[in-house]
Amino acid sequence: MTTDVSNDGRSLADMRGVPRSVSKRRDRQLMRAACLACAIVLAVVVGFASFSPASSAEPLWEIAVAGNGRIAVPTGWRKMDGIRPGLAIYRLGDGIGVPITDETGEPLQIGIVVESASPDASTLEAVTEALKRDARRDPRLDLKNQTVQSFGSEAALLSNEYIKEKSRRSLQMKFVSRAPDGKFWIVSGFLVGGINSAWPAPASKLASWLRAHVTSLSWDNNGPDTAKLDAAYKAFRGQY
Repeated sequence: MTTDVSNDGRSLADMRGVPRSVSKRRDRQLMRAACLACAIVLAVVVGFASFSPASSAEPLWEIAVAGNGRIAVPTGWRKMDGIRPGLAIYRLGDGIGVPITDETGEPLQIGIVVESASPDASTLEAVTEALKRDARRDPRLDLKNQTVQSFGSEAALLSNEYIKEKSRRSLQMKFVSRAPDGKFWIVSGFLVGGINSAWPAPASKLASWLRAHVTSLSWDNNGPDTAKLDAAYKAFRGQY
């Protein structure tokens, strides 16, 4: 690295009253900061580039079964189904078809869980109210906002926005649906990023895409509504 020198032989750092060692140290710090910024941008770009399937023949999602229901889950997500009783589907998607980091460079966590509700659950309102209470019980999670969206008389979507452990932003969605046999099922979708990230928020394109999967649980023999999923994928991919 060259040093700017004045006509009388003194470096410009010396003329400004800045010791040469301090100037060089500052240059190294600036260089490291620039490299880190480039790495973050590259990680995000590469992550979004991987949103497309591995080949044009590979479907964007696959159908998983929970009881008599069917739900669309992203292709290739890590499969941990049945790791405990009552949990029918558990898929983790960190870095698989979605960015490995958010737009601030922080790790991005994302997943879908499908489980049966308590056998004692008798009404949609009772299940939803119980989930609303549960949302406040984890001391690591500071609940900032909570909304409920109705999907007719047989289903509802609860959305919880948190600050997790004072350093992460978390969005948790819980879709409650009654099966034809009267049993309730809960589909949970979670999205966690840096505290300054705009992605773990209900209005983000990534959250809308995840929500399309969470609410795709269907009791119809034909399975989920693919038109809604197609629209969600198109909106998400078209943003970048």
